Amino acid sequence: MTMPAAILFDYGGVLTDVHHVDAGFAEVAGALSKLLSDRGSSCLANDEIEADLRAGAKAYEAWKQAQSRFMRPRELSHEEFWELVVCDWPAPERDTVLSEAAQLCAHFEFATLHRPAKADARAVLMKLRDRGVRTALVCNCLSGDAARRQMKIDGLNGLLDVELFSDETGLRKPNPGFVLAAVDALGVSADEAWFVGDKFNRDVLGARRAGLAKALLMSSPAGPGNAVRGIVPDVVIDSPTDLLALIT
Repeated sequence: MTMPAAILFDYGGVLTDVHHVDAGFAEVAGALSKLLSDRGSSCLANDEIEADLRAGAKAYEAWKQAQSRFMRPRELSHEEFWELVVCDWPAPERDTVLSEAAQLCAHFEFATLHRPAKADARAVLMKLRDRGVRTALVCNCLSGDAARRQMKIDGLNGLLDVELFSDETGLRKPNPGFVLAAVDALGVSADEAWFVGDKFNRDVLGARRAGLAKALLMSSPAGPGNAVRGIVPDVVIDSPTDLLALIT
């Protein structure tokens, strides 16, 4: 394969490992309980809050899967996510949560989703920069702030030329507009760019819809997501380091 002008990366499962933290639900429920108490309300018990939080998260997961069947899927706003949680709460409590939606999304995602960088991710990004390959992050997520917090911890911040998060753009993969926004920001053409992701129905499909030169699938313990008829990657790799061997 020839040297691409740019490589676009997914975040979780590609540059990082992904670990779901079940205890994070209780942590966030406690934070919600304190928020309500500070605002003069204590009508909901912690276990009730946690149950609704889990129900909302489950509904969000189902919604995300359905979005991949649209040509141009969007992302939920922070307020819409919390509507999935607080839909049947009394109005004052709903309003309190919705008024803090962005900060609560960041807390929820950081508490329930641990995404430490893969051991070779930082070195690979630095080598790509040394070779003159521009890079972008194109990430479906509930909170770009939570992702940036983890990236700072792992020393990945500042290593990608462009960082795009679905909650901030309002778009989510496989929307080709989301992918092309990164291409445009990098100042390259689609046929000069590769995409590296770990899901057929988000990353590979999004790259194909956007007309990128190559779509690479990185194997991950969580699996490649839902198959899409006629959509296959150009190459399957097992780690960020494998990517370097493909560039000549």
